[in-house]
Amino acid sequence: MADKVDLRKVEEALSRALTDQYSQFGLEIKAKLVPKDEEDKDGETNT
Repeated sequence: MADKVDLRKVEEALSRALTDQYSQFGLEIKAKLVPKDEEDKDGETNT
């Protein structure tokens, strides 16, 4: 991929889009993207 992607902007956009979509159904979601190398830093599986 030649272009650099600002993951923070992607996360904010996805969060906004999903929150808007699910709020139509009376649901609230909170999601956070975790870089793959930080995911298992504590040795636990994040599921």
